[in-house]
Parts: sequence; structure tokens; C-alpha cells
Amino acid sequence: MESPVTWHSLGAWFDWRRPGPCFPSPKGYTNKERVYRFDNLAGMDPCRTGRGLRLPVTIQKPTLHQDPAEIIRFTGVCKRFGDQSVLQDLNFEIYPGETVVLMGPSGCGKSTVLRCLNKLEAVDAGDIEVRGFNITRAPRRTNWNQYRANIGMVFQQFNLFPHMTVLDNITIGPVKVKGVDKAAARQQAMALLERVGLVEKADRYPITLSGGEKQRVSIARALAMSSDILLMDEPTSALDPVMTAEVLRTIQTLSQEGITLLIVTHEVDFALRVADRILFFDQGQIAVEGPPDVFTQPLNHPMARQYFELLRAGKPVPDQSELVQKHQPEAV
Repeated sequence: MESPVTWHSLGAWFDWRRPGPCFPSPKGYTNKERVYRFDNLAGMDPCRTGRGLRLPVTIQKPTLHQDPAEIIRFTGVCKRFGDQSVLQDLNFEIYPGETVVLMGPSGCGKSTVLRCLNKLEAVDAGDIEVRGFNITRAPRRTNWNQYRANIGMVFQQFNLFPHMTVLDNITIGPVKVKGVDKAAARQQAMALLERVGLVEKADRYPITLSGGEKQRVSIARALAMSSDILLMDEPTSALDPVMTAEVLRTIQTLSQEGITLLIVTHEVDFALRVADRILFFDQGQIAVEGPPDVFTQPLNHPMARQYFELLRAGKPVPDQSELVQKHQPEAV
């Protein structure tokens, strides 16, 4: 019978070497005794060479179902930062190809949802399932680099490598993480740059690009990993109106192509145009949920109503604490 344990070097290996200045001996060991070293390095080259003796270990890979009824599911999710409760018993589902926009005052937990979904933050309670895989109850040895390779993330501040060209910024992920051939990765990157209208910028460095161009490069970089889920955390927050329009056109095209999008934004008009559903957050919970048409009418929820009135009037994005204070009942 075949052994359930396979020889693998991704997670653990023995390093049989004598302790020295760069590898101090543990307390009580002599220089003649060999030292055991354990490295949990998800994504390490399985053909790594050197004096490391490979051990029989099992690396748990996420088992993702191909076509679940819902591609993302949050069930009773809670998240705290110290004494502050950011997410409280959060429940919602997202279906394949759906575009869902998260809106609400600053500090209400929208960005935390994305970070928990991409396993950049651990939840305190509840379950998050992605393609049928429960990431909150995953085995300890789960390869999270592989998991994240299938979920694209677009940040507010672009996070491009400044010492690399636009083309290299896009190809580094597929080459280093997925092992794609460099020539094939460059061909795919050029196709993506054409898709976002930046083919002529392939050999430029990020410092020479405008804010809107940098954000479109970051979108192309996320798509280069062949992700069918794309998370966007306020992708237009640092842009002027002209650059914002460029990025919004790109996002709207992706929405029409059937990619599952989860977007945090304060752009009301854009949300109404692109979203299949809008979730309005209030103190870590979904206070109002529905199709865009719901949000074109006067809302019954007082905080949601004031939030949208302020944004439509061109006022600054309100803070969660400000709106909570305004809607607290007066002391009797």
C-alpha cells in the first residue's frame, strides 16, 4: 500500500551541520552534536539543493471545489483589534461572476473583510469558505501562498516594485509563484497591458507613471495570476477625478467579463453602475443589502441615509465614530 506521506521539501527539512557563529548551538549542546532545524517555508523550491536532508512530510494544499453554489461564504465571522470589535457576526455569500460592492463609513470593517478573506488577518470566530474550502479551520500546514495565488488583491497604494519595470512587476508573480515560463509570462503580461490600455508603458518604471496608470498596472498584475476572484480595497482613493475615471472603466470591463469582484469603494455613482449587489456596513455588520436600485431610493436606515447624502453632496467620507455619535439617542 502506498504510504500517505510523501517526500517533500516545502515545509520541513533537517539541516545537518555543526553549530557555528552563524548557527549558534542550543543551550546544553556541544559542538560535536548536530542540530535539528525546522523551516515552515511555504513555496520553497522542492528541488532545493544544499546540505539539507529532505524529510517525509505532508503539506496540506487547499482542496477547492470547482463550481460551488457560492464562491465565497461568511458565516458568523467576528474580528476584534484589542477592545474594538470590527466585525460582528457577519454573514453573507458571493456567487461566481458576481460583483459585490462594500460601502460604509471609514472604520466600519470593509477593508478587514478583504484582509480576512485573503488570510492577511485571522478571524476570532466564525467561518470563511472560498470555493468550498474553509480557510478558518484549515490544517496548520496549509500552503497559504498557493491559496493567495488564486485570489487577486488590488491595494489602495498600488504596491508596485519601484526597481522593476511595469512588465517585470506583472511577470514576477506567475514566474516565481506558479513556475510559469518567462517567455509565456511576458506574452501574457503584454496581453494584459493591452487589456488595460498600457502596452506602451511596458518598459517604464513605476515612478514615471501617473496614479491611474499605476493602479491599472496593479490590476493587470492581479489578473496575471489567472485569478477568478479579485479583491479591490478602495482602488481609486488616492486618485484625482480624471485618473479615477480611467480605473473605473477598467474595473467595469472586468465586471462585464464575469470575474468575481469584491470591491470596497466610496464612489457612489460607480457602485450603482457596476454592482450586482451593494452591502452597506454599520459597526461591523451589514445594515442594508440589496441591488443598486435599493440605494437610489431614500433609505430607512438613518446612518446609511446620511452616508449617501454626504457623498452625493461631495462632502468628505464620514468616519464611523462621527456617524455613530450623531445617531446616538439623547440621554434622558
